Amino acid sequence: MSESILAEAEKLINGEKRDEYGPVQDSFKRVALYWEAYLFPNRQTFTNICPGDVAIMMILFKIAREQGSHKRDNLVDIAGYVGCLDKLYATDSSDKEFPSDVSGCNRDGKPLD
Repeated sequence: MSESILAEAEKLINGEKRDEYGPVQDSFKRVALYWEAYLFPNRQTFTNICPGDVAIMMILFKIAREQGSHKRDNLVDIAGYVGCLDKLYATDSSDKEFPSDVSGCNRDGKPLD
């Protein structure tokens, strides 16, 4: 019998993927900055995308794939992104770059400094 989906996801986010891409906070912050630049190129209308938003949108992306065609990998990835979101919520709240309230980053429509 193969390992459970949760065990496989745990190994990936705390091993191979962390080694390849670095800590989830750093990796998802980079993704968020690229998404902001792509979605809001003129910065006239703007919403900050936070690392937690990245995790949630990747979960939704994998759910959409799973609706189209079942693959075990989709479920492993969903579990992995949930694990990443949990790590983001566990981040020290005194860290201004990665607040523990991942949905609470700057949403006032102004770019972050």
